[in-house]
Amino acid sequence: MERSTSASGLFCGTRLTTAPITVVFVHGAMDRGAAFLRCARMLPNISWIVYDRRGYGRSKCATTPTFDTHRDDLVKILEEERKRSAGLIVVVGHSIGGTLALAAAAARPDLVDSLVVYECPIPWTPRSATLSGTTNGKPEEPPDVAAERFMRSIIGDAEWESLPLATRTQRLSEGIVLQSEFVSVSAQPLFELADVVCPVVLGRSTDAPHHRADTTTHLDAELVHAEVMMIENAPHGAHSRRPDDFVRLVRRSCELAH
Repeated sequence: MERSTSASGLFCGTRLTTAPITVVFVHGAMDRGAAFLRCARMLPNISWIVYDRRGYGRSKCATTPTFDTHRDDLVKILEEERKRSAGLIVVVGHSIGGTLALAAAAARPDLVDSLVVYECPIPWTPRSATLSGTTNGKPEEPPDVAAERFMRSIIGDAEWESLPLATRTQRLSEGIVLQSEFVSVSAQPLFELADVVCPVVLGRSTDAPHHRADTTTHLDAELVHAEVMMIENAPHGAHSRRPDDFVRLVRRSCELAH
């Protein structure tokens, strides 16, 4: 894997070859591109890109990014890959990374040949819950409190408390990015599902909470070309906890891209 930082400050890990498909992985809130590496390494005949979204991990941000900032960053990555290679591009988004993947595909259908979307929120649709920690488009709590509450909800209290102090401190500092993207994604409809014309694999756990299951059902009904794939009893972070199962979704999306 080659590591680099783009001119705009995004930290990326890449394996770019002459393969006919490139997979671009987009992580969710408070996560890192590295969370996809176990999946990426199970794709030996495919080029891939992982990156830390702006304000997370090792990616820089001069000002607090919004959902639109993250979408534009993704579009720029896809534009650069389209210039580099004539191959197909598959975008894989986890949680709010899936929302971003849909937004990029709606804005630039020429850049995306297929998608994987795993348990993503679409807060402006009737079946999706309001993102936790926001009310009427405003944060409910200080950023560091929101970050700790979110991390505990995802990885559990014991794992959170076992993290090194430096790691916890960095995660708490990212609370302002977490809140900004949650507020900006909740503000209004950000794109039309009808504008997403490429095939979409909709992944979710068989025991996903009702709001995630309902959102997947809504997306399946509204998207032009979608199919649902389940992972048995998977955690929300299936990409890092159950990579063998998660990569099945990626391989299916690569098949649909042809």
